[in-house]
Amino acid sequence: MKTQAKIITLALTIQMVASPLMAMAAFFPDSQNNWAKNAIQSLSDQGILTGYPDGSFRPQGLITRAEFSAMMVKALSLNLNATGSQTFNDVPTGHWAYPSIETVRATGLVSGYPNGQFMPAKSISRAESMAILSNAARIPMPSDATINQVLAGYRDAASIPTWARPGVAAAIQAGIFANEPNAGNAIEPLQPATRAEVAAMVENLRARMNLAGGQAPAATTPPTQAGTAPTTLQGRVSSVPAETKFTGTLSSGVISSELNKVGDMVNLKVDQPLMSSDNMVIIPTGSQIMGKVTEVQSAGRTGKPGTMDIAFTEIVTPDGQRYAIQGSVATEDGMLRGDTTKGRILKSAGVTAIGAGLGAALGTAMGPLSGGKVGKGAIYGTAVGAGAGALAAAAKKGKEVSISSGDKLEIKLDQPITVQVNTPQ
Repeated sequence: MKTQAKIITLALTIQMVASPLMAMAAFFPDSQNNWAKNAIQSLSDQGILTGYPDGSFRPQGLITRAEFSAMMVKALSLNLNATGSQTFNDVPTGHWAYPSIETVRATGLVSGYPNGQFMPAKSISRAESMAILSNAARIPMPSDATINQVLAGYRDAASIPTWARPGVAAAIQAGIFANEPNAGNAIEPLQPATRAEVAAMVENLRARMNLAGGQAPAATTPPTQAGTAPTTLQGRVSSVPAETKFTGTLSSGVISSELNKVGDMVNLKVDQPLMSSDNMVIIPTGSQIMGKVTEVQSAGRTGKPGTMDIAFTEIVTPDGQRYAIQGSVATEDGMLRGDTTKGRILKSAGVTAIGAGLGAALGTAMGPLSGGKVGKGAIYGTAVGAGAGALAAAAKKGKEVSISSGDKLEIKLDQPITVQVNTPQ
């Protein structure tokens, strides 16, 4: 009887162990012949993704912003950050993805739209998913030359949005990018990402971050800088949220609507550290802010002012870490103008730098450096004019935008900066 009992016990044990394996083998029958089936199965086994009530996964289906948010929370082991208040007017607290959406919003991985909506049912594009995954992995952003080199082999690289190029290139370099075998040399950045594609890329991300269960990417991860292997990190994600405003000091040279042209580089240094919502230093003081002039118009003879638009695309920390950013000048419309109070240009000596056209120090009192109401987007400081002769000249020619070395420019983050904050492994 004891022997029979042992046999029965052993049989029950084998059945209990085998049942999950048998269920796993039969899981998502519509994905068993899919190119990404290993990633789908792995993430499913870890509870990171789920299928539909009918037992299918629908690998060719699209993934919504809500589904992507839920997957990122689980893939990165983020602590749910749902306070019970409704941030987005289209994501009530009773929405199935409300906790995940609030978490990725607080972390800075995914943001909403200016109208206060999150659009949870909107499909996420391939470029968007690649950029978010690159930021989540804290991949050092490649230089412009490297970006061009990495993307040169893809026939549709020109269709990648400018803001997404660093993140897309970084995802390709790091082996995160995944594509269907028959896709050839195409990225299709504007196309909605399929569930299979996102599953494969999330699995590659977890492998790069050494998170449990992630399988090594098929592609070998190339160096991020000459002779330097990319850093692999573990731990939680932290971020500097969108709409954060900070000042940078122009390192050298002069920025002028009279002298500069589209494509000219603009380099500033961060004046104060950029902090995450949990008071961690994400970007230290002294980091370089890299930008480019994207639009410029010199002042006209009929009094038309000079204008300039600068897009800030990268931050380089003192230890060489590179982060792709989306930043703009902190004005109401993102433009610098020579005749209005819209530019946030700060002089180290306490005076504005707008209005220096044709060598004349043209200016009017704009308000004190601190205190008083100067209005949103107003210039702080005082621009000192050069007398009646200079004012007469201004009537003939509009004022130029002019920023000198040592001047401070206020910048606004249009998208969050998201990083891994733990020690490299």
